[in-house]
Amino acid sequence: MAALTSYAPLPGEFVTSAIRRGQELLGEVRFRQIDHRIKKIESTITGEGWQIALPDAIGGHPLPIATLYENTLQPLASALSLPSNLTTYVPSRNWKICTKCVKEDTAIHGSPYIHVRHLPKSVKFCSRHAVKLHEACPACETPVSSHSISSLVTCSESFPSEPSAFRSLHHDYAVFIKDLMNFRGEAKRLIWITRELAYKYIAVNYKSDFARGYDLYKGDLSKIFGMDLDSKGIEHHSFDLNLILAFFCFRTAEAYISFVAKSPGAPCPTCQRPTIA
Repeated sequence: MAALTSYAPLPGEFVTSAIRRGQELLGEVRFRQIDHRIKKIESTITGEGWQIALPDAIGGHPLPIATLYENTLQPLASALSLPSNLTTYVPSRNWKICTKCVKEDTAIHGSPYIHVRHLPKSVKFCSRHAVKLHEACPACETPVSSHSISSLVTCSESFPSEPSAFRSLHHDYAVFIKDLMNFRGEAKRLIWITRELAYKYIAVNYKSDFARGYDLYKGDLSKIFGMDLDSKGIEHHSFDLNLILAFFCFRTAEAYISFVAKSPGAPCPTCQRPTIA
């Protein structure tokens, strides 16, 4: 167990992939998703809400706050002020790899890993290399979420070359998400951020026809990102829709963070919507 407990995830490494890799180092090559599932639990230490804890098999202790922010999707959830029931901080599916990252990580660190910035379902390209991300291994077609981390090294020898989409919309979005991962503020738990993002996007893209825009904007964004952002009851839809709206409204993480730092302004006199100064 020493090999696992002494292992510290790299900043930007998805913590669940670190646990899986640690189990592989210990010879545990066959394990269930539940064996490395990180759970949201009520805090018994501070009495203040919930915490994220590691699996019982390796201690079940709460994650240090630095690990939580550097190795899970916590920064994005905080930046969006989303409640925990609308956010998956440590998803067990939709893992993706950049073929260039796999080779680069192997050369530098001796092993590939899952980059946390690649985890949102709406992120389609690598922010660093501007190449398409893969949910299935390009060499053996095994879903990345169930692929052995160690065997990605062998598979990478057969990875095809990837065309670059540098400065395309999807690459710019990936850069936005990567930069937003640096957010270290506290979640405000205010619904006005989500509401204002939608109103701002509709006002810019549908002009004065607000009612038409309100009916169409989710469907239009779904087509651009190739996922159903209008569905109900599935966690990543609310999460990704808000990330996409933040990107289109502000384009840079710096501009968006400046926006969320402000308090809601006075309500609009005709529609009673809060405005941003």
